[in-house]
Amino acid sequence: MTFDSYKLEDLCEKITDGSHQSPKSVDEGYPMASVKDLTPFGIDLDSCRLISSEDYTKLVQQGCRPEVNDILIAKDGNSCLETVMVQREEQEVVLLSSVAILRPNPSKVDPKYLSLYLSDKRVIKDMKERLVSGSAIPRVILKAFREYEVNLPPIQIQKKISSILGAIDEKLELNILMNQKLEEMAMILYKHWFIDFGPFQEGEFLETELGLIPKDWKIHSIYDLADYINGKAFKTKDLNEQGKLPVIKIAELKSGLSSNTKYYSESYQVKHEINNGDVLFAWSASLGVYLWSKDKALLNQHIFKVQPKEGNIGKPFIYFMLKSLIKKFVQIAASRATTMGHITKEHIVNEKVALPPHEIFEEIQDDLNEYYKLILSNLKETEQLTKIRDNLLPKLLSGEIDLVQVKEVLDL
Repeated sequence: MTFDSYKLEDLCEKITDGSHQSPKSVDEGYPMASVKDLTPFGIDLDSCRLISSEDYTKLVQQGCRPEVNDILIAKDGNSCLETVMVQREEQEVVLLSSVAILRPNPSKVDPKYLSLYLSDKRVIKDMKERLVSGSAIPRVILKAFREYEVNLPPIQIQKKISSILGAIDEKLELNILMNQKLEEMAMILYKHWFIDFGPFQEGEFLETELGLIPKDWKIHSIYDLADYINGKAFKTKDLNEQGKLPVIKIAELKSGLSSNTKYYSESYQVKHEINNGDVLFAWSASLGVYLWSKDKALLNQHIFKVQPKEGNIGKPFIYFMLKSLIKKFVQIAASRATTMGHITKEHIVNEKVALPPHEIFEEIQDDLNEYYKLILSNLKETEQLTKIRDNLLPKLLSGEIDLVQVKEVLDL
């Protein structure tokens, strides 16, 4: 296979970035994304802050809205160069300047292939060595992107490789969408039982601090239902790139393990270990509730591992309970006059939930368990497919393996 060298600026119609101004946030409006909102398969709109329609319109006119097939790359911060993806659908979102926007010329390069190329770990490593400046805050300037040289095969070969890896990516995205729907369905069920008390509307209700709740139900602090175990405060000098276990921070919860992930090889307390199926609650800065599925790892500070206390309460209930409360916790954190919004033990203690008698609770928990198991199963499959994709990617890009054989195995 022959390869030719090109500068990125010769392959793209435009290389720019998002807005260099940060409009005021509003309660209702249009999403504005920064590096923290980027994921391997798109923009996490739920984590974006909102700006007014007037500010949004201005930024769209300035070219800060990504278009179909744009490649977005984090150009600032600790995740610099780490997140790369092609926009499959136009989204009503604008970008901040921390995100570079590459608009490939489809007559010169296959957009999907270029996205795959730039997401290859070897390419990311090379770009970091050549392009990144700044010691305190890593940064890549747009000129460096424009002049960066890539080695590409003929466009017909690019499209074949894109179709092969695209089949895996489609399955990965399908799993993500399926889990979103499963969570939506589970949350509808949770709300029906524990917020609206739907099955009990014909029965007797009592007035409580939570308002009217069914008779015989008991009010509990969510703090008393589980142990909230904070991650370990690792010292930077003890972390490296080739240790035994990955250290999980917010970035890994949002986008998975990456070349920026650090590892730890020293002794540790078992309470800081996480395994598949554990419920994780990021309580500082970028708040969120996550289900872990990436095998044994160690938890960093600012994230709770939430373990149900002994009794009849399981992880599925704890997971969906926290999911139902996360928006409230985000609002609490945002209202606190600190440089890094967070919630405290007091906020968790003060949050209450009403639970039914044991036999009724077991019935609804069995239903929630099914959603939990399906979601976790999809997450595990996604991890396996990601490993296959990451192993296949550099071999296909370099021409090391035969395209025909791979297409036959994948039945394409």
